[in-house]
Amino acid sequence: MSQLNREESIKAFASAASLLIEQYVLSEKADWSLELPLSASNVPATIRKVS
Repeated sequence: MSQLNREESIKAFASAASLLIEQYVLSEKADWSLELPLSASNVPATIRKVS
């Protein structure tokens, strides 16, 4: 049960992190080709590594 809660917490954190990155990109009008691959590659890799 605790393992499931841990995975759900990680997924929730990753979702929040990607939303924050997206908001930063939109508000800063940053280079999309620089910011979004960072979000796409690093966040799922973190989930896979832990689970």
